[in-house]
Amino acid sequence: MKQLEYFFKILILSLLGGYLHIVYGQEGNYKLENYGNQSALLTGNVTASASDLALTYYNPSKLSFLEESNVLISIKAYQWKQFSYENNFGEGKKVNDSEFSGIPSMIAGEFKIGSLPNHKFAYSLISRYRYDTNFKYESGILENGSVGGIEDAQAALLNIYLRTRIKDEWFGLSWAHKLSENFGIGATAFFSIYEFKEKGELLVSGLQSNNEVALLANRLSYKQNAYGVFFKLGMTYKISDIDLGANISVPYLGIYNDASILVQELTGGLGADGDSFQYIEEDDLKNQRKTALGIAIGAGIPIGKSKLHLNAEWYSKVNEYERISLPDNVLDNDRNQSQFNEEFKSVVNFGAGADVFLSPSITLILSVSSDYNAHVSSLNLLDELNQNESNVNVLGDFWHFGVGTDLSVKWGNLYTGFVYSQTSTDIEKSPDFLPEDIGDTVKGGLGSIEYQRMRFIIGVDLPLFNKKLEKLNGSSSEKELNNN
Repeated sequence: MKQLEYFFKILILSLLGGYLHIVYGQEGNYKLENYGNQSALLTGNVTASASDLALTYYNPSKLSFLEESNVLISIKAYQWKQFSYENNFGEGKKVNDSEFSGIPSMIAGEFKIGSLPNHKFAYSLISRYRYDTNFKYESGILENGSVGGIEDAQAALLNIYLRTRIKDEWFGLSWAHKLSENFGIGATAFFSIYEFKEKGELLVSGLQSNNEVALLANRLSYKQNAYGVFFKLGMTYKISDIDLGANISVPYLGIYNDASILVQELTGGLGADGDSFQYIEEDDLKNQRKTALGIAIGAGIPIGKSKLHLNAEWYSKVNEYERISLPDNVLDNDRNQSQFNEEFKSVVNFGAGADVFLSPSITLILSVSSDYNAHVSSLNLLDELNQNESNVNVLGDFWHFGVGTDLSVKWGNLYTGFVYSQTSTDIEKSPDFLPEDIGDTVKGGLGSIEYQRMRFIIGVDLPLFNKKLEKLNGSSSEKELNNN
């Protein structure tokens, strides 16, 4: 029975800690998501030089320097992503989990307040995070070994299904004002609606040496909802044609939190000491959400008709805190009480991008950016697999590479391109729930987990009620006059 209890707690670690997708890690990579069109292709290196309305996120003070009113629409963006697990489920065995799906987008626009003619305002709607990922593992027939809590099985089956969903929708209002011809300030307030759900199902069935069938079935799910506010404070200073900028990301201010958990466990065919039935449902769990203070600085430097974008960002440490407080009847082992404890270390990211002039209508966009993972503790299955003392985060230290084009037409700008991201992690121990004959083959060697992502971007910036639109209308009128 003790083995079953330990096995079930390993399952809880794998599910509630983020399992093999390590979704918590995605919130520890501050540049994993970028927004807008040009700004996304420049992998977010636009603190001083954002020229589209993604500036509401990257530096709202840039709004005061926009000469034209605009609406930004990320028409549609897609991504291909793949996790590869090599040697983790047996020596020489590689398991791939790939997906092609839509990705978070952004819509933003400007508006005016008549009583404040020297001030500029904008709204923005950002899908800050939006993930819905699945993982399935089916072992097929396993012979002559121990699987989970079933010992000395003549034959066994192991099936795992895990799903994680995370959504964070931001609704923002921005303000900006020029204090002089060369200096502007601005701020954005984002209201956040955050939802994190995770669930998993595990089924182990085996034919024991006494020819009786044993069954272990577990199901676990939890969710956290949090409503709150993020603030962005920015400033921009122009020296000749060079833009200098800074942006401060204020830590999250919570307004409302809610969390719940559901646990179901059923074991049968193991005798009176091994059979069990458990159902736990807990609502209104104590929980909280914390984020780091961030400071970004950058420069936009013209080089002929092209432009160089430089950027650096610092994020503060977040001391360990209890993100969700689990009830004692779910986990009563002191070692596992810190499942939902979270901690972030201080990190510095840097990057560069370029708008390369090709012709009056075509600009080539290139960029590269670091993205170091800030998570110190967010326990997950990989921390159980790792034999070292340090924690393991699959979504660790990324490099992002962007390539795209900006096509300038009479009605606006059309952006196309892609951003490629990749990272990998080595682990030194097989999962404890695998059969002994499989697990032993990799306990002395290395397994690895690799994550790759390719994002395809198509979007437009539409100028509204500005000189370009007037010029377009003027050209149409001139054509009509010539035809007459």
